[in-house]
Amino acid sequence: MVEVKTDYHVILAGAGAVVQEKFTPEVLDKLGSSTQRYIFDLDHRRLLDAETRKRSSKLVVADGEATPFKIPEGREREYVGIVATPEHLGVIRSLTESGVRKFIVEKPLVNNTTEIAELHKLLSQYPDLKVYPLDFYVQKATPLLVLTGAISSDDPRREWVTEGTSGDLYEHIGELEGIQVTVFEGGGFGLPDLAKRKWLEEDSLRGGQLLDLGTHAFTPLIAAGVIPVSGVKVESATREILGDDRHSFTKAPPYRPEIVSKATLSIPASEGYIPCIMTVGKSFHSGGMWELVLRGSRGDLVMGLRTGQRLTVIPKSAPTFEMSLKINDPYGLAFQEADMYFRGIGGFDGNLPAMLKSIEIIDQIKAKSP
Repeated sequence: MVEVKTDYHVILAGAGAVVQEKFTPEVLDKLGSSTQRYIFDLDHRRLLDAETRKRSSKLVVADGEATPFKIPEGREREYVGIVATPEHLGVIRSLTESGVRKFIVEKPLVNNTTEIAELHKLLSQYPDLKVYPLDFYVQKATPLLVLTGAISSDDPRREWVTEGTSGDLYEHIGELEGIQVTVFEGGGFGLPDLAKRKWLEEDSLRGGQLLDLGTHAFTPLIAAGVIPVSGVKVESATREILGDDRHSFTKAPPYRPEIVSKATLSIPASEGYIPCIMTVGKSFHSGGMWELVLRGSRGDLVMGLRTGQRLTVIPKSAPTFEMSLKINDPYGLAFQEADMYFRGIGGFDGNLPAMLKSIEIIDQIKAKSP
């Protein structure tokens, strides 16, 4: 496992559901256990919560402002901004102007391609700025990144994964013929989650399941090199919302964020294109589907995305084998990976290009299903 050697002062923007459930003190400790932590939120009532207080040594009520203080000059490298509010780009910009130069940002990093351009402008304006997009499905898919060679044998993240077998993915499954990825959340991840995060169903800019779950579907595949960064075409797409009874689906009007999105994409391959079939959404059902399937000319790869620990390769004429994470802690691994990125270990790009390409694809899907 990677040993974290840097202690940072942590500025945590947001104190909502994702912070309560995922950003535990143990996860924040990955960035240094002896740090001072600041939490601010536009809703001061969240800062009174006992669980929130455990995560902070100083609470700051923002009172409508995204920046509660100024980083002392010369100490910019000591601070990390963690952005877990529904609005990301504005908070990143504001904290950058206050002196923060390192960020961990919950998915989606930005909302659309227009904001991608604005982020690139900010990165050009501040050359020492580093932004790590946190999508813990990438960490769940670490075995896939190892198999495709996106994580090399001398990369410290290789130690996160159990031994599988020798050779890369395509030696085992042959030429890639098709991709199917499903993140369809039922049970507690379905309607109860919508009740906690109402903007997903109400905010036309930040809402919808394409942004909420689409990066889960695409970012790991792009980071692994399964989906290339150019040449992807969206052939068809549909968007649905919950019916009035909350137990059915109906076509989404243009002004309503979708609860289910389905799309068929063409992915460049060695000869022509292969299909990628994507489904993301939330449901009233007691169960859901979380799965990635890669279909090859000589075998298949299957991975359960909800847990993410186990990847199974099924060659046609060789024994099946499995790979998995050694420790079931994708958020903790993400914070370790962010620290690697901030320290410049191995030239790691922090998954930033993969996240931005994912958002570009999501915009293309939206354009096909307005």
